[in-house]
Amino acid sequence: MRWLYVIFLISCFFPYIQIVPLGTDSQPYGLAFGLVIIFLKRIRHLNKDLFLLFTVAVAAIICVLFSPLNFNSVRSVLNYTSLFVVSTASYLVLRDGKILKLSFFKKCVYVWLFVALIQQFVYRRFAVSLIPRLAIGTEASARGVCSLAPEPTFYAIICVLLSIICYLNFRQEKDYRRIQWLLLLQTVILSRSATIIMVGLMAFIVYELLYNMRQNARNILIVPLVLVSMFIVLQTILPYISQYRVGALFAKLFQDPLMFVTVDESVNERFIHAFFPIYGFFQDFGIPHFYGNFQEYMNEIHSCGDFNKYIPYLKGNYLRIMSGLGCLLFELGIFGLPLIYVIYRNFKILAQRNKWALFFGILLFGTLLNALPLSNALLGFVVGNIIYKSERKSQCLC
Repeated sequence: MRWLYVIFLISCFFPYIQIVPLGTDSQPYGLAFGLVIIFLKRIRHLNKDLFLLFTVAVAAIICVLFSPLNFNSVRSVLNYTSLFVVSTASYLVLRDGKILKLSFFKKCVYVWLFVALIQQFVYRRFAVSLIPRLAIGTEASARGVCSLAPEPTFYAIICVLLSIICYLNFRQEKDYRRIQWLLLLQTVILSRSATIIMVGLMAFIVYELLYNMRQNARNILIVPLVLVSMFIVLQTILPYISQYRVGALFAKLFQDPLMFVTVDESVNERFIHAFFPIYGFFQDFGIPHFYGNFQEYMNEIHSCGDFNKYIPYLKGNYLRIMSGLGCLLFELGIFGLPLIYVIYRNFKILAQRNKWALFFGILLFGTLLNALPLSNALLGFVVGNIIYKSERKSQCLC
C-alpha cells in the first residue's frame, strides 16, 4: 500500500492542483484516496478523537434535512465529511510507520518555493494551468504570488499548515530550523499575505501572554516589552514596506485601530466572514443555522443597525462563509464544537512536553478564522497528524 500512501500524501500536500476541472478551489483527491485507504484498512473502531470528528460529519449530513438542497449545501456537507475522512486516513498512514519522511517533506516545501520564485522573478503566469483559478496580478502588483494556490493568502495558509506539520514531525531534525525559516520567508516575502502575517503576529502575542502567565504570573511583565519591541520594529520598517499591501495596512492600523476593519473592501470582507458567524453562534446560543442562511442573517444584522458603521462594504451574495471556524459554528452550532475540542485537547497534550505546541495551536485556530475551507486536504492531514502525535505522547506519559 506504500504507493497508495504516497499518492494520498501528494494529494494532501498539493490540495489545489486540478486533474479534471471541477469548478472548486480545493480538489477532492485527498478525500477520494482517503476513502480507499480507510476501506482497505478495514478499521473496526475509531479512537475517541476520530469518533468525535465522525459525529461532526453525521451532524453535517443531518443538517441537509433542514437546508435548501443545492450545490452549496452539498459542498458544505462534503467539507465536514472530507475533514473526517482525510484526518482518519492521515492517522492510519502515520500509524503504519515512517511513510512521511523528512526527504519527502522537504521536496514538497521546495516545490512550493520553486514555483513561487519562478512566478516572482521569471514568469508571473507559471503553472497557471494547474490551478482552477489564479489571482495572478501584475508584475508591479503590491500583492504577492500564489505558487500552487489560487490566491496569495491561500499560499500563505499552506505555508502555515506545512510549518505545523514540520513542528509535529521533524523538530528533532537538524534541518528543522532551516525549513521553518524557508516557510516563514515564503509567507512574508513571496505570498506577502497581510492577513496571515497579522494572524502570525497576533498568535505570537497571545502565545507570549499565555505562556508567561502559565510559567509565573510575574512573567506577565515580559508581554508589554514584547509588544513595545514589535511596535518599534514595525514602525522602523514601515517606510520600506509601505509600497506593499501589508505595509499600507499596518500604517492604517496604527492610524485608527478601532476602525481598521473598514479601511477597504477586502479587509471588511474578511472581518464579516470571521466575526459575524461566530457572533451568530453566541447570539443564538449555539443553535445551528444550517446551510445557505448566512445572507439572510447578514440582512438582519444590517437592518438592526448596531454594526452598520463596521460593515460599509456589505454585499448581497454571501452564499458561502469564508471562514473555517465561522462556517463550522454558524452552520452546525454546538454540533461543530467537537472539532474545536479535538484540536484544543491534543495540542494541550503536546504542550506538556514542548512549549511551542501552544504557539502552533493558537496559530492554527487563528488561521481557521480565515478562508480555510474544512475540505482542504492539508488541513485534514494536520488534524490527523495532531491526533496521532498526541496519542503517542499520551502513551509515553503513561
